[in-house]
Amino acid sequence: MLQARFSNNIIRMVSFAMLITQLCTYKLWINHEAFPAMPVWEIFGGWPAWLQSALFFSSLFCMLLTAVKPVKYIVSFLLVLQIVICLADQNRWQPWQYQYLFMLGVYVFTHNIAQRLWGWQFIMLSTYFFSALWKMQPAFIHDVWLNFILKGWLHIYEIPAWAFRAGYVLPLAEMGALLLLCFARTRRLGMWGLIGMHLLVLLMMGPLGMWVNYVLWPWNIAMIFLLLFLFYKYPVEWTRQQVRPIYNVLIIVCWGLLPWLLIVNKWDRYLSSVLFSGGAPYLYISTSNPVAMRELKPYFQLHCQMPNGRAISTFHWAANAMHTIPYPERRNFKNIARGFIKKYDDSTARFFILTTGFQPALEEIKRDELW
Repeated sequence: MLQARFSNNIIRMVSFAMLITQLCTYKLWINHEAFPAMPVWEIFGGWPAWLQSALFFSSLFCMLLTAVKPVKYIVSFLLVLQIVICLADQNRWQPWQYQYLFMLGVYVFTHNIAQRLWGWQFIMLSTYFFSALWKMQPAFIHDVWLNFILKGWLHIYEIPAWAFRAGYVLPLAEMGALLLLCFARTRRLGMWGLIGMHLLVLLMMGPLGMWVNYVLWPWNIAMIFLLLFLFYKYPVEWTRQQVRPIYNVLIIVCWGLLPWLLIVNKWDRYLSSVLFSGGAPYLYISTSNPVAMRELKPYFQLHCQMPNGRAISTFHWAANAMHTIPYPERRNFKNIARGFIKKYDDSTARFFILTTGFQPALEEIKRDELW
């Protein structure tokens, strides 16, 4: 029998995970001028530093209160604050943030505890389904399996032909564990399989591995505890009663239907649970502006396809300025280009989107596309 303290424990975990993650990426939330922001509408852009800081620290305080003792009106206020903050910069639409916001919404807008459980379970199931689905492509084999795991982590450089295709075992295993999670009798086996996957990610990213992208640590740890709390005792119930709340219908639309639009590039990658899938686009800036070259010198990379053989990597620029990577959508790349031109009054700058994979593609963003 589900009790009120069950949903309180879930929202405590979500709030605490948000708190730790946003502390790890604090530059993203109080980023004033270090990296071009991308507001959804102009009214959310150009906010003074004191306002951004006030919103951020108010959110942290609400997260702390909720982690100690959840109160619905505080969680509601936290949800509003976080939505406003995210509207001010789309770089904040990270996959973990998107998930946490919807989980807060379940607590706020759904009153029946069994229906809350179903909403949280569906978000988790959707995350694993689409994460596995988007990995079943050659770009995952090239970027993640070969270059990141075999070469970067395990230091295996002489790779036989059969090992290329062996990489598809990872998304197939993730999808298999997800299917087991969907049924009452097999859900615990699937749960332990997915927990093993998260532990592997933590090992790979941590001090015993490559010690990179530490912002993913709190998210992976949170996912382990969410799996235990949401699935160990409670099977997924596929009944009409669970779908009845309007908010759960919204979850089905946003987490079950809209991610399919990514196939025709009509929905964002991060909103479709594209997680370590490879084939990501990266923005490079080629410039001969002396001020930009001096200020952004640490982020220049040698690249044979770029003019002058090198360019600014916005990936590394953002990682330093925001402690996370830029939102990987073309509209955001155009916004970064506009911000760069305005800041440096640069007439020499050229902007290139590099899409990785076995056959990398390089596309230049023309100036007339920016304005």
